[in-house]
Amino acid sequence: MLSFMLSIVLLLTPVLTVAASPQPSLANDNEYTFIDENNTTTKIVQEEDGTIKVYLNGVLDHSAKTDLDADILVYTKYNNEAQNSLSSTSEPYTTTILKPSDYITEDTGSSITIENPASDVVTPFSTAGYTYKASYTDTFVTQLTAKGYTKDGGITRTSEKKVSITRGTAIGAAVSIAIAALTGPITVAVVTSAIVGAYAGVILDGIFTKNVIPTVHYEDRWTLWKGVVNSWEFDSKQGTRYLRVISDYSGSVITKPTNLAKLGYTFDFTDFLQTTITRYTNR
Repeated sequence: MLSFMLSIVLLLTPVLTVAASPQPSLANDNEYTFIDENNTTTKIVQEEDGTIKVYLNGVLDHSAKTDLDADILVYTKYNNEAQNSLSSTSEPYTTTILKPSDYITEDTGSSITIENPASDVVTPFSTAGYTYKASYTDTFVTQLTAKGYTKDGGITRTSEKKVSITRGTAIGAAVSIAIAALTGPITVAVVTSAIVGAYAGVILDGIFTKNVIPTVHYEDRWTLWKGVVNSWEFDSKQGTRYLRVISDYSGSVITKPTNLAKLGYTFDFTDFLQTTITRYTNR
């Protein structure tokens, strides 16, 4: 078990039950900082090679790196000495090899679709249920005007993944396993901020003080777009992907935008209206 393998370096970690009030800070997508109830500043940094390094009050404490293809997580605990600053190198104290898949289970029946978003289509003219958003006039060539409308397109969610995090697990290892569970591109700042939001009360000095099983997956929120030219319309959609974390400890549900490219129609609304005019002239 993960708690047994890490117990050598984490045995003396105090178990406190006081709810933490983290003070998060997102400097950029590759790092995340928060302050726990012990007044410990925890900074999590993702290096270019994917290694997650964790600093406690500016001192390198541990690191974790996952190889998804090989199903390997390399967890390294460092000598917790004052000279191990952000700018220095440190000698590893212990290194443990873990299998992320041992701590991940999937509920394949949990994916959902609510009001399934429409594909790019041309339909008979109707703006029922839509709200006017903007217009665009092609003053250079066609002199045509496209009017744009939007409405809520519902949500879709990927299947839920449950991540087993045992007492004594370092936050770097937990975040690395969560990223492995989610697959696909996502930054350490987004994952860490969601996990800290869901489990602030049980993360102290960079360590989980209780056994928890967060549920992690993606939620895609859609907006339907409609462009109209001379009672002819072009329909598309755009979505934003969120990370969704469900806490089995507090019952809270934390959602964070992944800051990735838009889903569906990836360009802005003005470009969509320009495309509507192009589709109209080429119909």
